Amino acid sequence: MKVFAYVGTSRGETSNAFKVTQAVIDQMSKDYSGKLESNIYHPENTNIESCDGIINCFGGKACPLEVKDDMVKIKKAMLDADVIIIASPVRMHHVSGSVKTFFDRLAYWAHVFKLTGKIGLSISVSSTNGNEFVDYYLDKLHMYLGIYTVDPLSLPMDVIDADEKAGFILEASEALLNAYQNSYNLKPSQKQELAFQTFKAMYLKQERKTSESRYWIDHGLASFETFQDFRSALLKNNELKRKVNGLY
Repeated sequence: MKVFAYVGTSRGETSNAFKVTQAVIDQMSKDYSGKLESNIYHPENTNIESCDGIINCFGGKACPLEVKDDMVKIKKAMLDADVIIIASPVRMHHVSGSVKTFFDRLAYWAHVFKLTGKIGLSISVSSTNGNEFVDYYLDKLHMYLGIYTVDPLSLPMDVIDADEKAGFILEASEALLNAYQNSYNLKPSQKQELAFQTFKAMYLKQERKTSESRYWIDHGLASFETFQDFRSALLKNNELKRKVNGLY
């Protein structure tokens, strides 16, 4: 099992968000019978430039910022992973600036369900409140990326005690491990299925083909009746997986 994690805090490994993420991975490694590889990225060990809105990615082209930062490495690591964990401190009832920058650079992927087949967990860490807004945002973006998400790990650190925190971390790690081991039997949420159907109808009706509509056709998404069908085929078909796992 390969685990990718991005922790959006400039405090790096001293932050609560990092420590919680590491604790989840450590618990999974303890309980998993096979080999587990993990990488935790954060602003202290990874450079991600802010999106400048030139939308090369929506034209099927490489982003010029990728020669300046680590986004190609990040994307490759995400595509290679089985489990995706995104953690953010709560900032004014929203994700941190670094998490927003991270997702801005993945905007095109959210139009093509690029990470279908992955299992995901959202982690929010606050002092006392605001976690639900971060949980909603992170889970929504996971949904559009094609990720199957378990229930978010939502921790108001000054409100819960050490035993409660440990219990929540254990529940999250067990949920991730269970989802990974039963991946073939998982079903997308109604919202994820609806999003797939909405995008499919929109792109197939376009008279002037865009990069997104060409992607849906060339990578086979448009040929599937449902997102569930696409996800199941992707997990079983190595050729389809190879196509989808390209950067562009």
